[in-house]
Amino acid sequence: MSKKSGAESAEEQKKKASTTRGQRNQKAGWSSKGAFIVALIASAVGLGNIWRFPYLLKEFGGNFFIVYVVLAFVMGTPLVVLEMKLAERYKEPMKKLFDRYLPVKNVYLLSVALIFVIASYYSVVTAQTLTYTFEANPQNANLGVWLVVWFIALYALTKGIKGIEEANKFFMGLLTLLLIYLFIRVVDIHKLPALWTFTSNKPLWQIVVVAISQVLFSLSVGAGMTYTYSEYMKKHFSPWKIAGIVVLADTSIAVISAFIVYSLPAGGAGVFTAFSAMKEGFWEIGGAPLSVVFFLSLFSAAITSLIAELKLIRDDAGKTVAYLSVAASFFVWLGGAKAIRFLDVDIVGNFFLPLLLINLGIFIYLLKRESTHEQKTEKDKELSKSKIRAKRRSRK
Repeated sequence: MSKKSGAESAEEQKKKASTTRGQRNQKAGWSSKGAFIVALIASAVGLGNIWRFPYLLKEFGGNFFIVYVVLAFVMGTPLVVLEMKLAERYKEPMKKLFDRYLPVKNVYLLSVALIFVIASYYSVVTAQTLTYTFEANPQNANLGVWLVVWFIALYALTKGIKGIEEANKFFMGLLTLLLIYLFIRVVDIHKLPALWTFTSNKPLWQIVVVAISQVLFSLSVGAGMTYTYSEYMKKHFSPWKIAGIVVLADTSIAVISAFIVYSLPAGGAGVFTAFSAMKEGFWEIGGAPLSVVFFLSLFSAAITSLIAELKLIRDDAGKTVAYLSVAASFFVWLGGAKAIRFLDVDIVGNFFLPLLLINLGIFIYLLKRESTHEQKTEKDKELSKSKIRAKRRSRK
């Protein structure tokens, strides 16, 4: 084979790869910038803010509140931008990305393991949101409801993102409006609690670790979920503006939820304290209808995040592992609130989430690598053009 034919073959391969990537973007993608932002907010805003943040605040105190709010903007915003830019550059599953460019194979399994553990109990909490829709104060999610959650999640996983986009537009707006309405009414009725004054006997280092974990958990960064959503961008969007909107919405919902929970008598301790308080609040100001609509909206946000988690597991570890998360979830359901708290704080919060800083370092390396490669390519092109011009001048 001649050098010329070899070069042509290389060019054809590049064109095929480019065509394949273009076809992928045409098959699935967010219809607009607004739909993409709503999806990112829905992935971030949800159980992490309304369920997780309030009960961690009670356990870790006012210092946790202050550290979390600061880190959400100082650390969270750049991390959302990082994953969006990485997805825009590469547009391929993290498994392929890591295996192709890293000397050590299977690094992506850290993310898969984390998301697998989170999905195992997140699905139970998602089922609990639906159970609270119809029951007064359930100790655990109804088994029938748990099965419904997994049916919806696995069905959406196989059918793509179209249904998610349509549901997000409606339920995210409704959830936000209901929270703001409840906040206004609760503030009128009860005294606004000073969340930053909550006391805790936890050491400062643990409070900082949990605050970092909450930022990563709530914003869905580090494990690749923001990256996964960003793969479906059809065109370039301004990452800093989008990240700013997502972080502001995410943090605001968390703070508003905590104010509501601890303004009400039901806002005590326990994994599901937020659900009990929210139900009491809506019953106090509007009865059953408002409560039902709120928990259905919260369920929509929660199931969106669960589907994103399962998609990441499927893309990076295969369908079998994604289906195994159903079995893991069943055992968590059997363990109830104690199992959820153990996995969420002791396993995920204190161990897995801080390890995601390794992933973030890899993301930075990959982004810099691509930038360096592009700069080198441009320099090579310019050098090649200069040589051609020099040859033409010498011939004259």
